[in-house]
Amino acid sequence: MYRLSAVGSWSDPDDPGAVYGPDAPPAPPPLLTAQERTWIRQQRLRQGEEPSVLVAFDSRGNMTRRPSRPRIGIMLAALGRGNEHMVLQRLDDEREGDWYVQVRLRDDNVYQLEHRDGRAAEHYWTLTVSQDKVRDALLGWAAGKADWRGGFMWNRIGAEPDGQCDGPADGG
Repeated sequence: MYRLSAVGSWSDPDDPGAVYGPDAPPAPPPLLTAQERTWIRQQRLRQGEEPSVLVAFDSRGNMTRRPSRPRIGIMLAALGRGNEHMVLQRLDDEREGDWYVQVRLRDDNVYQLEHRDGRAAEHYWTLTVSQDKVRDALLGWAAGKADWRGGFMWNRIGAEPDGQCDGPADGG
Protein backbone atom coordinates (compact mmCIF):
# COMPACT_ATOMS: atom_id res chain seq x y z
CA MET A 1 0.00 0.00 0.00
CA TYR A 2 1.36 3.41 -0.95
CA ARG A 3 0.86 6.37 1.33
CA LEU A 4 1.24 10.08 0.88
CA SER A 5 4.90 11.10 1.23
CA ALA A 6 5.04 14.60 -0.25
CA VAL A 7 2.17 16.99 -0.16
CA GLY A 8 0.77 18.88 -3.08
CA SER A 9 -2.76 18.15 -1.91
CA TRP A 10 -2.86 15.81 1.04
CA SER A 11 -6.58 15.26 0.51
CA ASP A 12 -6.81 14.23 -3.13
CA PRO A 13 -4.89 11.15 -4.33
CA ASP A 14 -5.83 12.02 -7.92
CA ASP A 15 -4.35 15.52 -7.67
CA PRO A 16 -1.07 15.67 -9.65
CA GLY A 17 0.64 17.52 -6.77
CA ALA A 18 0.44 14.49 -4.48
CA VAL A 19 3.40 12.09 -4.27
CA TYR A 20 3.04 8.69 -2.65
CA GLY A 21 5.48 6.26 -1.07
CA PRO A 22 5.29 3.07 1.01
CA ASP A 23 6.54 4.67 4.26
CA ALA A 24 4.40 7.84 4.30
CA PRO A 25 1.39 8.42 6.54
CA PRO A 26 -1.96 7.29 5.07
CA ALA A 27 -3.89 9.74 2.92
CA PRO A 28 -7.13 11.01 4.48
CA PRO A 29 -10.41 9.78 3.07
CA PRO A 30 -11.90 11.66 0.11
CA LEU A 31 -14.58 14.29 0.30
CA LEU A 32 -18.20 13.25 0.14
CA THR A 33 -18.79 11.01 -2.84
CA ALA A 34 -21.10 11.95 -5.68
CA GLN A 35 -23.63 9.43 -4.33
CA GLU A 36 -23.51 10.95 -0.83
CA ARG A 37 -23.99 14.43 -2.33
CA THR A 38 -26.98 13.13 -4.31
CA TRP A 39 -28.58 11.65 -1.20
CA ILE A 40 -28.14 14.91 0.72
CA ARG A 41 -29.50 16.91 -2.24
CA GLN A 42 -32.56 14.63 -2.48
CA GLN A 43 -33.22 14.94 1.25
CA ARG A 44 -32.97 18.74 1.02
CA LEU A 45 -35.43 18.82 -1.87
CA ARG A 46 -37.90 16.58 0.02
CA GLN A 47 -37.68 18.95 2.98
CA GLY A 48 -38.10 22.05 0.80
CA GLU A 49 -34.68 23.45 1.71
CA GLU A 50 -32.51 25.85 -0.26
CA PRO A 51 -30.23 24.53 -3.04
CA SER A 52 -27.05 25.01 -0.98
CA VAL A 53 -26.08 23.39 2.32
CA LEU A 54 -22.90 23.40 4.37
CA VAL A 55 -21.62 20.15 5.87
CA ALA A 56 -18.72 19.61 8.26
CA PHE A 57 -16.98 16.29 8.73
CA ASP A 58 -13.78 14.97 10.21
CA SER A 59 -11.41 12.05 9.78
CA ARG A 60 -13.21 10.15 12.56
CA GLY A 61 -16.39 9.98 10.46
CA ASN A 62 -18.39 12.62 12.34
CA MET A 63 -20.60 14.69 10.05
CA THR A 64 -22.78 17.71 10.82
CA ARG A 65 -25.17 19.38 8.40
CA ARG A 66 -25.34 23.15 8.78
CA PRO A 67 -22.68 23.29 11.53
CA SER A 68 -22.94 26.17 13.98
CA ARG A 69 -20.06 28.50 14.79
CA PRO A 70 -19.46 26.70 18.11
CA ARG A 71 -19.55 23.28 16.39
CA ILE A 72 -16.91 24.37 13.87
CA GLY A 73 -14.72 25.65 16.73
CA ILE A 74 -15.15 22.41 18.67
CA MET A 75 -14.22 20.29 15.66
CA LEU A 76 -11.10 22.39 15.07
CA ALA A 77 -10.05 22.26 18.73
CA ALA A 78 -10.47 18.46 18.74
CA LEU A 79 -7.96 17.90 15.92
CA GLY A 80 -5.05 15.70 16.86
CA ARG A 81 -1.66 15.92 15.19
CA GLY A 82 -0.86 13.92 12.09
CA ASN A 83 -3.56 12.73 9.77
CA GLU A 84 -6.64 13.99 11.59
CA HIS A 85 -8.45 16.64 9.63
CA MET A 86 -11.76 18.43 9.29
CA VAL A 87 -13.57 19.63 6.20
CA LEU A 88 -16.26 22.20 5.55
CA GLN A 89 -17.89 21.43 2.22
CA ARG A 90 -20.56 23.47 0.46
CA LEU A 91 -23.00 21.28 -1.42
CA ASP A 92 -24.60 23.52 -4.00
CA ASP A 93 -27.01 22.40 -6.71
CA GLU A 94 -26.30 25.54 -8.72
CA ARG A 95 -22.48 25.36 -8.89
CA GLU A 96 -20.25 22.76 -10.51
CA GLY A 97 -17.27 21.14 -8.81
CA ASP A 98 -16.09 20.79 -5.23
CA TRP A 99 -16.32 23.80 -2.90
CA TYR A 100 -14.56 23.21 0.41
CA VAL A 101 -12.05 24.32 2.98
CA GLN A 102 -10.18 21.81 5.12
CA VAL A 103 -7.54 21.80 7.80
CA ARG A 104 -5.20 19.35 9.46
CA LEU A 105 -2.79 19.79 12.35
CA ARG A 106 0.58 18.50 11.19
CA ASP A 107 3.02 16.65 13.44
CA ASP A 108 5.10 19.84 13.78
CA ASN A 109 2.11 21.66 15.39
CA VAL A 110 1.48 23.70 12.22
CA TYR A 111 -1.98 23.91 10.69
CA GLN A 112 -2.23 23.18 6.97
CA LEU A 113 -5.27 24.82 5.46
CA GLU A 114 -6.57 24.07 1.95
CA HIS A 115 -9.47 25.40 -0.06
CA ARG A 116 -10.93 24.61 -3.44
CA ASP A 117 -13.33 26.78 -5.38
CA GLY A 118 -15.00 24.41 -7.78
CA ARG A 119 -12.16 23.22 -9.98
CA ALA A 120 -8.60 21.94 -9.66
CA ALA A 121 -7.13 25.21 -10.96
CA GLU A 122 -8.67 26.98 -7.95
CA HIS A 123 -7.11 24.74 -5.25
CA TYR A 124 -4.81 26.43 -2.70
CA TRP A 125 -2.95 25.71 0.55
CA THR A 126 -1.29 27.67 3.33
CA LEU A 127 0.36 27.05 6.71
CA THR A 128 -0.06 28.76 10.07
CA VAL A 129 0.60 28.08 13.74
CA SER A 130 -2.45 30.10 14.81
CA GLN A 131 -5.56 28.12 15.67
CA ASP A 132 -7.41 31.45 16.03
CA LYS A 133 -6.56 32.42 12.43
CA VAL A 134 -7.68 29.01 11.19
CA ARG A 135 -10.95 29.24 13.15
CA ASP A 136 -11.61 32.74 11.79
CA ALA A 137 -10.89 31.54 8.23
CA LEU A 138 -13.22 28.53 8.61
CA LEU A 139 -16.01 30.68 10.05
CA GLY A 140 -15.53 33.34 7.38
CA TRP A 141 -15.65 30.74 4.61
CA ALA A 142 -18.74 29.11 6.13
CA ALA A 143 -20.48 32.51 6.30
CA GLY A 144 -19.54 33.32 2.69
CA LYS A 145 -17.44 36.35 3.64
CA ALA A 146 -15.27 37.69 0.82
CA ASP A 147 -12.26 38.46 3.05
CA TRP A 148 -11.91 35.07 4.79
CA ARG A 149 -8.57 34.36 2.99
CA GLY A 150 -6.90 37.46 4.46
CA GLY A 151 -3.82 37.14 6.63
CA PHE A 152 -2.43 34.09 4.82
CA MET A 153 0.05 33.53 1.99
CA TRP A 154 -1.84 31.13 -0.29
CA ASN A 155 -0.04 28.77 -2.68
CA ARG A 156 -1.62 27.00 -5.63
CA ILE A 157 -1.81 23.22 -5.08
CA GLY A 158 0.99 21.46 -6.89
CA ALA A 159 3.72 23.58 -5.29
CA GLU A 160 5.65 21.64 -2.66
CA PRO A 161 5.05 22.93 0.90
CA ASP A 162 8.36 24.27 2.16
CA GLY A 163 7.53 24.16 5.85
CA GLN A 164 7.26 27.94 6.07
CA CYS A 165 4.24 29.44 7.72
CA ASP A 166 3.09 32.82 8.91
CA GLY A 167 4.49 32.37 12.42
CA PRO A 168 7.03 30.43 14.47
CA ALA A 169 6.52 26.66 14.58
CA ASP A 170 6.54 26.67 18.37
CA GLY A 171 3.19 28.47 18.36
CA GLY A 172 4.62 31.73 19.66
